Amino acid sequence: MKKTTHYTYLTFILTLLIFVGCQTSQQKVENAQEKVEQAEENLKEAENKLDNAVEDSATDYEEFKADIDKKIEENDKRIAEFKDKMSKEKKETREAYQKKIDEIEQKNEDLKRRLREYRETSSAKWDSFKTEFNRDMEELGNAIRDFGKDNK
Repeated sequence: MKKTTHYTYLTFILTLLIFVGCQTSQQKVENAQEKVEQAEENLKEAENKLDNAVEDSATDYEEFKADIDKKIEENDKRIAEFKDKMSKEKKETREAYQKKIDEIEQKNEDLKRRLREYRETSSAKWDSFKTEFNRDMEELGNAIRDFGKDNK
């Protein structure tokens, strides 16, 4: 009778282990599926954020470019006015002013080229580019303004 009781206990324990073992595997599968689903959701969120960031960056670039194009066009007009005024000056004065006008005109062209060739997409690089470009644009504006004052 003791052997039968031992076998019964042993059978019960083995059945319990098998049952618990199967249940754990099933739980593992369910947990893995939940993790995959969560990862897919995270991926979709990240893709949406990236798409929005790219759209925002593209919009920001277009707005910035339109604003800068206006400023560059104004610079071109001022440079043309300077050239027209300089054509009426004495030869010595005209040559000295022409060098300054050429420098200003070259800086303006360089800014046009830099804006046209900009291709970075990262937010940090874009912010850095805008800051540097605005500083250079302001320096050119000051040079044009100062040149206009010097000529008067």
